[in-house]
Amino acid sequence: GRIFTHGRLVRGLWKVSWPICVTALCLSTVDLVHVQCAGTLEGNAQAMIGVCDQLMMICLIVITSFANAGAALVSKAFGAGNSKAVASMNNKMLGLLVASAVVMLLAILVLSKVLLTKFSGCVDNCDYTIGEGQKYLNIVVYGLVPYAFVASINSTFIGIGNARVQLITLSLMTIVDMAMNYLLVIKGWPVKGMGISGIATASIAAYSVATLAAIFMWWRSDIFAKGKQDRDSKSTGSEFFRPLLRGGVPAAMQDVAWCSSTFVLFYILSLLKHPAEAVAAWTIGQRLEAF
Repeated sequence: GRIFTHGRLVRGLWKVSWPICVTALCLSTVDLVHVQCAGTLEGNAQAMIGVCDQLMMICLIVITSFANAGAALVSKAFGAGNSKAVASMNNKMLGLLVASAVVMLLAILVLSKVLLTKFSGCVDNCDYTIGEGQKYLNIVVYGLVPYAFVASINSTFIGIGNARVQLITLSLMTIVDMAMNYLLVIKGWPVKGMGISGIATASIAAYSVATLAAIFMWWRSDIFAKGKQDRDSKSTGSEFFRPLLRGGVPAAMQDVAWCSSTFVLFYILSLLKHPAEAVAAWTIGQRLEAF
């Protein structure tokens, strides 16, 4: 914690920010791998990946916004030397993020066909194309729950000045995701013909490994021990949830509005002569721009 209060500011900022820069690079790399693997499949898979991943991105933005607001509150408690409050906030943030993930998971499962039909740009063989998109979403959407675990634990550690946990968890996620995509989609091992479902399965496996790593580091830390003590207290949680919502909801709404605007673009592209190709081209270009 001394890096925030002692020495040169630039040095302290760099020590905290470089793992975050690396993790952002990891996430962009995963997106590029997904669209590259989808390019080896038939049935306009690249266009479908673009629409499906944009839906998932909205859900991830909501979770990340709450996690970032939680990190600021954790940092405030840590700066005041209140380690018990840090543990309490971690537990409450974990519960809120997992509950939010479950709600969004159910919403995606219910609305997937309607959304894909509207925005995928499909004009022929749509039953197969939309079915492939639903198959992808019906698997990958369950990754929201482990992502909520990873986001809450990472944010707690970032709040106390430890960005290395996020670096480790998301680096593991990237490595597993890339390896699984190569094996399942490109090589067809150990199961052949998984297609777009292989990309979704790789994502679930990657999030699960990252979650296990995050939980292990959380369990080994003082945060977990203090959290066990806090579970016996009579804290209502209102002192945490209200500021978390005040900080997280506006940030989430701003980013969701930005991300949702791409669906207006999808609708416009669906009116072109070759809509699926246009959506696929946008998907590739957007991934490169994000990188």
